[in-house]
Amino acid sequence: KIVSCPTNVQWLMSGNNLSLGMDEASRWLACWLVARDHGGPEDVAAHALGLRTEALQHMVGILAGYLTCGGRVTLPPSRFTAWDRLVRFPLVWAGGLDAAATFAANESQGQDQQATLQLLQAIGKAFSGREFTLSELSRASAGVVQMDAVVRDNLREGLEMLGVQRLDNLRVINHRLSELVRRPVAGVMLDRAGAQRFILKTA
Repeated sequence: KIVSCPTNVQWLMSGNNLSLGMDEASRWLACWLVARDHGGPEDVAAHALGLRTEALQHMVGILAGYLTCGGRVTLPPSRFTAWDRLVRFPLVWAGGLDAAATFAANESQGQDQQATLQLLQAIGKAFSGREFTLSELSRASAGVVQMDAVVRDNLREGLEMLGVQRLDNLRVINHRLSELVRRPVAGVMLDRAGAQRFILKTA
């Protein structure tokens, strides 16, 4: 379901063998929980609430220090410029790690990234640098048109791994391709060439 909530909310999600989609990988920090026999707090929630005031004081101090100091962090901006200014850059300035590097690592190792790379490489071979329509991609991946069997299978598998369950569903294909637009992968990227037309370019 779709819900509304304030932006000052921390979301925690846990599970076994979870995988993040390309967009989720650029917004979530992954961690691995290690079971221990001793040494941790018995009540984790109470422990976190006990540290809350001190943690907030440190966070506000870091942000205030960064915003009032003359120095600036010179890193390539992310897609979220407000987050860069109010979270990412202050933490780097204070000596912390760059969270954006973690997001980039998540993306490069994620299943969606591998599926995207396979799909874009197959698109490059199927359409040889020319514009293509959603209908052309659908027909090529379904084997309606004559083409190399390996390229056809890579088109189909790439789309399926990205969540396209029916190769004749142009609406879903359009939605999934739209999520990939102008996101470089291994030196290439997909771009729009019209309302329902796309083209593969060098990144």
